[in-house]
Amino acid sequence: MVTTEIELFNIQRKFTSIVKNAIDIGEMLHISGAQVSRVEDTISRICYAYGAERVDVITITSLIIVTVIPNNGEAITQTRRITAQSKNMSKLDALNALSREICETLPESEFIEARLEKIKKMPSIPIWLIAASEIIVACGYSIFFGGSWLDVLATVPVALIIFLAERIFSKIHTNRIVHFLITSFIAGAVSVLMLH
Repeated sequence: MVTTEIELFNIQRKFTSIVKNAIDIGEMLHISGAQVSRVEDTISRICYAYGAERVDVITITSLIIVTVIPNNGEAITQTRRITAQSKNMSKLDALNALSREICETLPESEFIEARLEKIKKMPSIPIWLIAASEIIVACGYSIFFGGSWLDVLATVPVALIIFLAERIFSKIHTNRIVHFLITSFIAGAVSVLMLH
């Protein structure tokens, strides 16, 4: 059976929309704290569920690149830059459920976009709770590596400064290497100061 140009055009248009939706889900997964392999797997599964012949996904901490070859179509490549990071397990769970539902039911693009908007509007974790958890984890590491109770107390301001620096740099969108370099220097300086 010969595929006409109109059918090829419709296949390309359909898969362009599918790839966009898959990357939207992958981006939100990545921002919400999913592992890189999970992001790649989810995007691949969604594209294969809609009948892609081949899917290649590369995800790093700041970028997602997807190339999909639909049946009887030309390769479609889309790229997405990731600029934000925030852990949110509720959103992660909702996105995983949505991706499973997409693979099972193959809904239209409008349905997926509406569900993504609902997930985007889910409440975030309060900032004080994030700060408290990061301080508790840092104190736990201090104890784990043989620190005394004085070391644990000294860990609190260092963890708080790292937390604040992370928030400040994430808002001004600096280069991540510069961001980590400055944050590490400040944390090291405060640590030495606390030691004295």
